[in-house]
Amino acid sequence: MSLFDRDEILPPDPDLEVLHTTALLQAMAPVAVQCFWSMSASNAKRAAARGDEPGPMTRERAEGQWAMNVNTCHVWSEDGETVQGLRDGTAVPEPPLFIRRRFAELGVDDSEFYRQMRG
Repeated sequence: MSLFDRDEILPPDPDLEVLHTTALLQAMAPVAVQCFWSMSASNAKRAAARGDEPGPMTRERAEGQWAMNVNTCHVWSEDGETVQGLRDGTAVPEPPLFIRRRFAELGVDDSEFYRQMRG
């Protein structure tokens, strides 16, 4: 018997396998959704390199940049102050900490983050 052959130790349990997969997806999904902004930033950078103009920052376009994060964690709760502040225009999300640190090392102002995110 091999230590790595689960079927020899325990009989297969489809219910247990479904629970494991469900738990794994529930743990990974919020992170995948929250990383969507980096894909948007990458697309904006490529568009700028091609010379494409990003167009005006409308309320709908701005909300589209963060709406996918709603209800992925306590910070992004639809009833929380982050989302309410973004909806009513009183909150401007800060650049992620790793970006603020890197900008500080390079002597770049945080406003550059917002300029680059818009293309």
